[in-house]
Amino acid sequence: MATDPKWKNKIGIGGWVLLIPIIGWPAILGYRTEAITYLVGGELPLLPDWRNKLGDYIFKGLKAVLVINTWYAPLLIWLVVQLNQSPHSDLVPWVTLAVFIVSVPILSTMTVPVLVWFSQFGLPEPAITFPEALTVSLLFGLVTFIIPAGFMNVTRTGSYLKAFQISWIFRTIRRNFRSYAEAWIGSSIVALIGHFCFPLTPWGVVWAYLVIVYLFNDIPLRKSQHNDVNYLAESWFRKMDSLYWDRMDCYATRWTQKFTSASTAFRSDTCPVLALKIGPVFVPLPVSRSLSNDGKQ
Repeated sequence: MATDPKWKNKIGIGGWVLLIPIIGWPAILGYRTEAITYLVGGELPLLPDWRNKLGDYIFKGLKAVLVINTWYAPLLIWLVVQLNQSPHSDLVPWVTLAVFIVSVPILSTMTVPVLVWFSQFGLPEPAITFPEALTVSLLFGLVTFIIPAGFMNVTRTGSYLKAFQISWIFRTIRRNFRSYAEAWIGSSIVALIGHFCFPLTPWGVVWAYLVIVYLFNDIPLRKSQHNDVNYLAESWFRKMDSLYWDRMDCYATRWTQKFTSASTAFRSDTCPVLALKIGPVFVPLPVSRSLSNDGKQ
């Protein structure tokens, strides 16, 4: 993503958009959806523009929000029923919870674990048993684990309904379990970095979302025998793997690594990438397009 010459500006705008109450998170999800379209189509520039597209991004993002919360809906409905049947149901702050979720929708995905915790410790006596709480927690973890595969199918087909195609989702995870697990590990690392890079958290979150998109949607190309990759034929995933990253001039220091395209076919449309090394993760840093290559390794 950082090879887009205007990536700093685009992620910068995204961070400010994320700060907007109610619409910020849907807009970022919609922007991420558009970014996937650019990546799959092999378009330039690598990242979409924000000009005159905020409404479109919000609309696309709301569809993504609906998909995510539909996955969690059975667990959420069951918890609500159990809490309402509790003799202490009048102590549940439903209005406060609803207002908070609407105001800060990025945290809506945590509604299930919050209700599990509240049902166990927030009432004079638990609304559900410990085994029930453990079961719901495990199911929540499983659903969270498979949701990215659902969105991979949306990328493949262009239909949000395909996010619920259970057979394809589990078949893809089974066939690519190691790559899928690696994508989850990488996503968890960049998400932690993005969410805790105070005071730049909004911009870190936008960056993390874009990295996560790349990690998961690149999975089908990691196996040579994978026969469901025709939609990625002209994608940036394939270009980066076969034409770009193996033609990089690299200069490493103890804490950073700089990548500059050695291919004239890409150099005019991309900029150097200076990355901070944090273990196995490289975090892109702002770098001037005019920086020259300092060396090769």
